[in-house]
Amino acid sequence: PPDADAWLNSVKIRYSQSTLNNYRSALLKIQDVYDYGSIQPDHFERGIKPVLSEPEQKIVDDYFDTLNDYSKSVVSGIKSAVYHFFGFIQQDEINGFSEISYQTIHRFYDRENQHFGIYKHSIDTHVSSFFKYCADAGLCTHGYALLLHYIFIYENMFWMNVPAEQMERIKELSEYSDFSNEDLYKTIRDIRQWLKNKSYSKGAIGGYILCLDLLYLFLDMNDFSCSPEIAWIWYNSTEDKSYAVRTQRRALCLLEEFIKNSDVRLPLALRYTPSSIDTLPDWC
Repeated sequence: PPDADAWLNSVKIRYSQSTLNNYRSALLKIQDVYDYGSIQPDHFERGIKPVLSEPEQKIVDDYFDTLNDYSKSVVSGIKSAVYHFFGFIQQDEINGFSEISYQTIHRFYDRENQHFGIYKHSIDTHVSSFFKYCADAGLCTHGYALLLHYIFIYENMFWMNVPAEQMERIKELSEYSDFSNEDLYKTIRDIRQWLKNKSYSKGAIGGYILCLDLLYLFLDMNDFSCSPEIAWIWYNSTEDKSYAVRTQRRALCLLEEFIKNSDVRLPLALRYTPSSIDTLPDWC
C-alpha cells in the first residue's frame, strides 16, 4: 500500500537491510489480512509453525522422533519444511491430513516452484521423506512421496499421457486384477533387493526402479490395479521413451516374472527376442 511504502522509505536509512526485509514482510501480511482476511500462501514463510490438530501433531512428532541420527541443522531444515507443508494445506483449505490428495501434492509443488525457486528441491525432498514415513506407517499412499521425488525431474508427468482408448482398456483389466498398488510397491522393493543381490550397479538399479515407480504412480493416481498386461499397455502407450528403452522393457519383464512366479528366471526375464541359439535345429 502507498502509505506503508512511504513509511518504509522514510525509515530505511536508520535500519539494516535485514530489519527492513522483516518490516516489508510484516506489511505484506497486514495488507493480506485487510484484503483477503488471512495471509496469502506466497507470503507464508517457512519458519512459521502452524497450529495442528492433536492427531496431526502426533504424526509430526512421531516422525521427528526418528531423526536422531541427523545433525541439528538438518533436523531444523526438515522440521521447517514439514511445518511449511502443513501451513500450505491450511491455506489451501484442506481440513486435515486425511483429505490430502495427489492434487494437493501437485499444487504444493507448483506453489514451491513459483515462490521458492532453487530452494524448492530441498523443501520437496524433506516433505517427500515425511510422506515416505507416513506411507510406511499406513497413513497414506506411497505415491505422495514418489510424486514429489519424480515431478522435480519430469514436470510434464509424461507417465500419465495415455490415450483414452488404452485408458479404457486398462480400466477394464484393472477390475479383474487383485494385485493392488501396495502389492506393486512391495514387489518393486523386492526387485530392487534382488538386483542388489545379483550385484547390479547403482545406475542399472536406478533405471529399472525409475520405470517401475512411474508405472506405480500412473496406476495409483488413476486408482487402477496392476497386471502384466496392464503394465505393457501403459509402456506401449506413453510417448516418452527417452530414458533407456531397453532398461524399461527389462524392468517390465522383471515385474512380470515377480508377479507370476515371485522370483526371476533370468533367461526369460531379460530376453524379449528369441535367442539365436534357440532357433538352431535340434540336430545341432
